[in-house]
Amino acid sequence: MTGEARERRNSQLGERVILGQLQLLLIGEELAKKEDVLAVTDIITRNPTVKASLYVVVIKGRAVDFIGKPIHDYPNIGIYLRSLLKSSKKTLFYPYTTIFDLNKFLLSYETSALLPLITYKDEHIVLAGSCLVNNGRIAEELGRYETETAVMLRGIKCQGILSFEAFKDGEVIDKATFRGSNSRKVTVKREGDKYFFNIQIKLTGTIVEHKEQKPIQDGTNLIKVFQDSLEQHIKKRAEAFIEKTQEEYKFDALCLANYIKAYTREKLTKEDIDRIIEDAEINVEVKVHIKNAGGKM
Repeated sequence: MTGEARERRNSQLGERVILGQLQLLLIGEELAKKEDVLAVTDIITRNPTVKASLYVVVIKGRAVDFIGKPIHDYPNIGIYLRSLLKSSKKTLFYPYTTIFDLNKFLLSYETSALLPLITYKDEHIVLAGSCLVNNGRIAEELGRYETETAVMLRGIKCQGILSFEAFKDGEVIDKATFRGSNSRKVTVKREGDKYFFNIQIKLTGTIVEHKEQKPIQDGTNLIKVFQDSLEQHIKKRAEAFIEKTQEEYKFDALCLANYIKAYTREKLTKEDIDRIIEDAEINVEVKVHIKNAGGKM
């Protein structure tokens, strides 16, 4: 229990903990798999001095082992992690979840939450991926690529970089790096007890580099090729994640619960929402807008 941990600390250290200055809540992976995360965070959430912007992070292994790790150029690991998470939403398609977000998803929306997963490897802190928290506990761990896909499907607005292969007539003609931002639009339709969802992922940005420097002689519009290739790349990943959600996870990993609730007047439980997601027909479309001037590269 969080309160018991604070009591032990107060019996050993004379310094007063000012809860209003808390910046991070680190939860060990081992704990989050066994205990209800909300039971752990409840005593903190109820304190009016704790900021709603408090970041919640899952640590690979045990959080207590992580805190003492050495970190270069920063006074302590907490300040470094806070800076890393604040900048990640402008550099990576990566979740940044506050304690307000955690309660919103698990309690208000009755859906899953996506928490960042951090590990310490080769004397470096690494953003390893993320965790899907369902019914208060870690249900699934996602790698970096799956995390990017989940961020886009769930509509978490970020800015990041994506590397991909450009195809023309079924052949790879170039490799490129896209940098931009994402957004999501969801439309819902219902026929009887069956729901139909259309998730549109929109990516807007620029091509910051591409491998092939030789001129293309056939008048190929590279911007169009890059847009089409990136759309297919993200669509393939998104469809695989949706299939996994419906066939393996069997809960709302796509954060669609609030759309379901807005569409019906029925009183739905979380089990009802998860069943609707499992049985629904979910389509995904990807729209990429590359803003490089000139049309050709």
